[in-house]
Amino acid sequence: MFTSLNTQRGTVDVRKPRRSYRSCPWGTQGIGKEIVKTLAANGTTVYLSGRTQDSANAAVEEIGQGTIGLAVDLAMPETIADALSSVRRSTI
Repeated sequence: MFTSLNTQRGTVDVRKPRRSYRSCPWGTQGIGKEIVKTLAANGTTVYLSGRTQDSANAAVEEIGQGTIGLAVDLAMPETIADALSSVRRSTI
């Protein structure tokens, strides 16, 4: 079993868990939800977005640990700023 991985950014010790974050727009249904499930199952914290907070919350409840739901409606640009603001607050 290997213990390190050489990357362009240097050597990473794979024995030490790292916090990993990803975002998945349209993560409340279809292939987006399946991507979120896979990432979360592998220990990644995933920010998924749905058009409404209710749809995002339903997906988070179904998928479980490792997911955070955000309401982002691209027809309403102010929801993008609100979502990004909440992500900044939760990762600081």
